[in-house]
Amino acid sequence: MVVQAEARLEEYAASPYEQSAFSSKTNWRSETGYTYIMPKNILKKFICIADIRTQISGYLYGASRPNNPQVKELCCIAMLPQWAGTHQQVHLPSALPKYDLLNDLELF
Repeated sequence: MVVQAEARLEEYAASPYEQSAFSSKTNWRSETGYTYIMPKNILKKFICIADIRTQISGYLYGASRPNNPQVKELCCIAMLPQWAGTHQQVHLPSALPKYDLLNDLELF
């Protein structure tokens, strides 16, 4: 089963200088859907292994925030063996990975 989801990255500024230098529209707050939090180290690693001529794929695992189930925090990307990848499609194994570390996490 292939699930396609539309994702959008939001940037948050912590210091007062960054807040004054960065501005964004707030219309995303009115959408009904999930908010995904991706740590910078995972995003950086995923971008580093990507290739502009070949699509790559990975299963996203994480957990919901206890105080807000609409916020999903990404913990890891399971990169499975992929074969015959092209710029149009990726072939993945039919079974999901089975590791003890993934038992407590949700598949996004």
